[in-house]
Amino acid sequence: MNPDRIGVVGGSAGGNLATFLGMGDGLDRPGDNLTVSAHADIMVLFNPVLGMGPGTCCTKHAGADYKAISPMYFVRPGLPPTLILQGESDKTVSPTMIANFAA
Repeated sequence: MNPDRIGVVGGSAGGNLATFLGMGDGLDRPGDNLTVSAHADIMVLFNPVLGMGPGTCCTKHAGADYKAISPMYFVRPGLPPTLILQGESDKTVSPTMIANFAA
C-alpha cells in the first residue's frame, strides 16, 4: 500500500466526477472556475457519463456549455490507466459514448 497513490471509482454521474478527478493533474480552466490539482493513478468507471450534450442521456441537464462538463473533451496523452465497465444494452449511457471516449 502506498499512501501517495490513489485510485478513483465511480458510476454514472459519479463516473463523470471520478473521471475529472482522474484527469486532474494539469486540468486547469480558470474561465470555467475549474481547477483539479489532485491526480489519480488509476480510474475504474462503470457506465460513466463521459459526454453531456445533444443526443446523450443528459442533454436536459447539460446546458449550453455541455463541453465544460464532459470529460470526453479533455482526453489527452498521459491519463492514468482506466478500466471502464459498460453494458452493451444500457439504455441510459450509450456504449457508443464509451467507445468514443476510449478511442
